Amino acid sequence: ISYIKKQKKRLKSKKKENLTIVLQYGIVPPKTQSITFVPLPVTKGLTLSHTNIKLPDIRRKKHIYDFAIEVDGKTIPMVTMNPISTIVYKEFQDELPGIKAKTITRFITKQLTSAAASAASQRSNNDSAGALAILSVVSSISQAMEEADTRQWSILPHEVKLVRAHLNQGKHDLNLIYMQDGNEVMRKKIGNISIPKKGSKVINLKI
Repeated sequence: ISYIKKQKKRLKSKKKENLTIVLQYGIVPPKTQSITFVPLPVTKGLTLSHTNIKLPDIRRKKHIYDFAIEVDGKTIPMVTMNPISTIVYKEFQDELPGIKAKTITRFITKQLTSAAASAASQRSNNDSAGALAILSVVSSISQAMEEADTRQWSILPHEVKLVRAHLNQGKHDLNLIYMQDGNEVMRKKIGNISIPKKGSKVINLKI
């Protein structure tokens, strides 16, 4: 019981944070295209034995900086609140096998349909030029429809960092510290802020 009373007293005496700084750092890695070699079934009227399929791709973004806030000469490390790039990369890797299977299946189906259309045209009027034209059009449509889907929320930040602190009422000088391996490599002046007597202050940064 005495321990619980001590803890309650300690929590009551603890000063409440009145400054919150949220940092949006960088942007998520871009979604690009990669080329995958795909063998195709060889059937009468289908001259292609393989093709290249365009698939979406996302590269894992390397970690470069940690961050801290310097307040009146005192350094307070920031914590990662939302590692958005890591989440985006993991979700994409989980979905990629399904995307690949569906894309390849669609492409092969379209190529077989193209071959069947060409063969039917040749049988009906023996017009080889017309058959080649049909095959070319259908094949071009298939290729155009199989462009990789690279749509994404490109404005999302790479990471969201957070720090909370209690400051005395009045003006304070703030700096953003760039860290690598625990050492300062660069700093950026945030400026002077004013902490009110009551209430709290929230600062949003984006770099």
